[in-house]
Amino acid sequence: MKERLYNEFGDRVTIHGDSTGLHLIAEFEGIYFTESLLSRINDYGVKVYPVELLPLTKDFIQTISF
Repeated sequence: MKERLYNEFGDRVTIHGDSTGLHLIAEFEGIYFTESLLSRINDYGVKVYPVELLPLTKDFIQTISF
């Protein structure tokens, strides 16, 4: 998935936390995840959880489960 993201978005994507291979955080420059866009992405079977909606603390990050 990481390779595909880089192929599609190039330097407009920054990927964090991908060391386990299970989940990652992708930061997209200039892309805003509106409800409409999230719905369209979901239609393709891709799950997106905007980090703005998560209570990101050190304890939470260590126990996060998607």
